[in-house]
Amino acid sequence: MRAVVGKHVGLWFLLLLASHSLPPRDEPVIALPCLKYSKWRFKYRRNLQKEFMPVARPHFTSVAAENHWLRREAKRAQRPQPGILHSTWSLCERGNGEKMTMGAVGSVSSCRAGWEWRFFVPVPLDEGELPLAGQREDIYFPAGDGLGLKLRNGSSQSLEVKKRLNQSPEGAEQWSKSLHRGCLNADGLLDVTRCAEQIGIAPEEFAARGLPVVRVRKKRRWTELGEEVDCLFMVEGDQGLIAERYTSVSVEATDLQDVLRVTRQLQLPDNATMAGYPQIVQRLAERAGSPG
Repeated sequence: MRAVVGKHVGLWFLLLLASHSLPPRDEPVIALPCLKYSKWRFKYRRNLQKEFMPVARPHFTSVAAENHWLRREAKRAQRPQPGILHSTWSLCERGNGEKMTMGAVGSVSSCRAGWEWRFFVPVPLDEGELPLAGQREDIYFPAGDGLGLKLRNGSSQSLEVKKRLNQSPEGAEQWSKSLHRGCLNADGLLDVTRCAEQIGIAPEEFAARGLPVVRVRKKRRWTELGEEVDCLFMVEGDQGLIAERYTSVSVEATDLQDVLRVTRQLQLPDNATMAGYPQIVQRLAERAGSPG
């Protein structure tokens, strides 16, 4: 009995000593694990209640059950989840696809298709320098509402192709994603014939021949249900530079029903536009017209 008590006293002493030897932090370290855990729990409970949408939370029979769920979601939020689209597209969407072994010509890699429900809300642009300088800047080649062609961050190593497969009456769209080489000519412009051959469509299906490219700066924040992006669209037209800023919000999953369970309980802002990136790019390029 004395050995057990002595062991616990020694453990508390070591924990107390460690708490004083650690470097200073914004929040003081508490030696007692139960108190530290309690502070962690309530701190993250407040953050998670703000972060997760009510429709994504189950019904709880007790506060203890809710705390357990919140702790689990806090850990899950630190890594990609199998049911969320941004994890199934992680190789393409987060840039790791560029590290894959690539052939000289042809399809590099493809990602599992997933469903996406997305809207854009316009944000006023302030006078002066354009915002989001230094953020990722993708180059989009307008190719129609159902086909997204872009160079990630301006890289000419491979073309990222996002192709719409299906569309639900509620506005959700199913997209597939792949990376391709050999789609650009020597001038860095889109070679429609070679690109159409690689993607598996007829060249006539490209709906935007002759339209200028659109540059899109993005500052993305992943959420449990998709993403929220501060984005700036820029295109050089006959009348000069056209720039439009939006906040884009999406709900994404590999299963359509998972998306609809959430979106059926949401209300769109009055000035929101239901669309994917290719549609916004297409409309802006059409407004700018063919470059002189």
